[in-house]
Formats: sequence, C-alpha cells, structure tokens
Amino acid sequence: MERIAAFRAGTIPRFSGDLYASVGLIRQAEAQYVNSLKIAKTENDEEGQMLAHRALSGLYQNGLGNGSLAAQHFQETIKLAKQLGDNTVCSSAEAQFAALKNAVRP
Repeated sequence: MERIAAFRAGTIPRFSGDLYASVGLIRQAEAQYVNSLKIAKTENDEEGQMLAHRALSGLYQNGLGNGSLAAQHFQETIKLAKQLGDNTVCSSAEAQFAALKNAVRP
C-alpha cells in the first residue's frame, strides 16, 4: 500500500497565495502567505515555513519592492533549507539573496 503524505494545513493558503500572485493580486497573496507561515509555525512544520518564507521573499522583492522584508525572508528560507538539507532551495535562495544585496549596494 502506498504511503500518503500527511496533510499540512498551511499548504492551502500558500497555494492560494500563488494563485493571487499569478493574477497580480499582490496584497491578497501576501495575506495568504503570511497565513500559511502562521499555520506552519503553529504545526511545527519546518518545510511549510521554509516554503512560505520563500514565497514571501519573492513577493516582497518583485511584487512590492521591499528589499528589507525580502532579505529577512530570504535569510529565514536559507536557514530552514539548511536545517532540512534542501540544497536546491538553499542554493536558489542564496543566489537570489546575493542578487538582492548587490542591487542595493551603492
């Protein structure tokens, strides 16, 4: 019998955030991603937290132009990716974070 992955409640608002972001409803996407992060923290779901931080970092960097908040969420994404051993997410977030830091240097 196949093993079914445990349901994670934070997935639904994160997917809703993705949908809102894809149609340009940035503030609604932000609210959904923040809700996803809150749920993932409540459930001690580190992978869910990592994915919510990753979504928020991109949204703040590209959708809202808030480099400071983007940087905070990139750092959290990187920290959690390292803890989880997710090298793909870690290297992607590190590259995006480095590009953000280089973009704001004088």
